[in-house]
Formats: sequence, structure tokens, C-alpha cells
Amino acid sequence: VDDYAMIDNPYLKNLTIPSSVDTIGTSVNDWFLVGYSSLEYITVLDGNDHFLSKNGVLFNKDGTVLVKFPAKYKVDSSFVIEYTVPDEVVSLYDFSFELASHVENIILPDSVIYISDCCFLNSTSLKKVEFGDGVSFVDDLSFDGCSSLSVIIMSIPAEGRVITVSPGAIDLMGNPGMF
Repeated sequence: VDDYAMIDNPYLKNLTIPSSVDTIGTSVNDWFLVGYSSLEYITVLDGNDHFLSKNGVLFNKDGTVLVKFPAKYKVDSSFVIEYTVPDEVVSLYDFSFELASHVENIILPDSVIYISDCCFLNSTSLKKVEFGDGVSFVDDLSFDGCSSLSVIIMSIPAEGRVITVSPGAIDLMGNPGMF
């Protein structure tokens, strides 16, 4: 599936990725599924050697990269307001939680090291993110447009460990009461 092939479709609720799909964009998530404000669930058909779905959330095949959390993610017909990223995930990809309109709290396990560009872009209901001890890099615009974000919990790094937060990762003008 090429870059921009499926960008900004506000009507798609459920997406099924066939077993024949081996790449999405030029990298894992280059502008694929960006702007899908109604997406509730993603299914990957059996036999796909490159992607998998865990309860409707898209991951790379080995589960180490969370590729896409549906904007209107539901379990048993109810919106999910708290989501715990699975323990094997080490990276949240570009736009992975973009437009997540109902999730309020996200918990990242110690295994997550990298939070990519625009990861939580315009997730307007997001109030709290709990970083595990593994996070070492938060990229540009990660929390841009998260107008309800008021709490980011992170541990003080162990001696010798550094957490790099890109200068544009958190829009303080959009979240003036956060700090």
C-alpha cells in the first residue's frame, strides 16, 4: 500500500488488511491511516507475515511496534478510555494514536523506548500519559493538539540514563496549565 493511498477517510469504521499486504507506505506507517477519525477496529487476516492485530489495534508482526490505535477504538461496543500498551512494544509509530477521540489515559510499559513524531496528535480527550522506565526519546509534535492533556508521569531516570524530549514534542501554548 503506497504512501497517501488511504489518507483522510472520515467514514471508514473497520479496516481489514489482507494477508498479501507486506508494506504500508515507504516505512511502517508513512501517512497511511492518517486522518481516520471514525476508525474503530483493524483486522489483519491470517497468513500476513508483516502485520498483526491485537484486539483491533495494528502492530508489526512481532508486536514490537504499535502502528495504529483506531481513533474511535471500541471493545464490546464501548469506547476504550484507558489503554495499556502491551509489554513487548518498544516503539509507538508516527501518528499511531492520532485523533484518538475517546481514550483519556495511556499507560506505557517499561519496554517502550521511542515515541515517534505526531504520535498522539490531536487526541483531544487524552488527559494522562504514564511513561514506563524505558522511554528515552520523545519526538517532535508527539503531543501536539492534545488540548486536555494535564498529566505526564515519568520516573526520574536512573544515573547515566537520559530522556530526550524534542523541543516541539509538547505544545505548551496549547496546554498552558500543564507545567
